[in-house]
Amino acid sequence: MTEKPRILRTEDLGKEDLQGGGTALVTEDRAIRERGKLDVGDYSVMATTAHGEGAKAVSLNDLREMARQADETYRHLLDLVRGGMKKRHARYVRQLRLANHSWRLIARLCYNRGWQWARWEPPSNQIAGMALCQRAAELHGENYREEPWN
Repeated sequence: MTEKPRILRTEDLGKEDLQGGGTALVTEDRAIRERGKLDVGDYSVMATTAHGEGAKAVSLNDLREMARQADETYRHLLDLVRGGMKKRHARYVRQLRLANHSWRLIARLCYNRGWQWARWEPPSNQIAGMALCQRAAELHGENYREEPWN
C-alpha cells in the first residue's frame, strides 16, 4: 500500500519536524489540503508524489528558473483573464471556489464552458485557476489568497 504524501503549505517548509523521510506535496491550494473537489490532475499529482515519481533534486538556480517561468505564465494568464472576465464569470468562479473546488478543477470547468477568452493548455492548468480566482476575487473586492477564497 502506498503511503499518502504529506501536504504542506510553503510556510511549513524548513520546520524541524518536517526533516523526516517520505514525500511531501507543497501547495497553497486549500482544496487540495482539505481534500475538496479535485480535478483528475490533482489526483495524478498526489499519486505521483506518493510514489516518489518525478521527484528529483534541483539546485537553487533551477528552482529560481522554475519560479521565474511560473511567474511569467501567471502574469500572461492573469492578463488574459482580466481582459475577458465579467462580473457574471466572477460570480461563477467564486461559487466554485467557495464550494472548495481546486484551482485545477476551476480552470477546467471554466475552459469547458467555452468562454472565448478562457483558452489555455492543459484545460486543468493550475496557474490558470489561480489567475481566474485572483480576478474573480478582485471583482468582488476580495483577496483570493484569504478567506473565503483560500
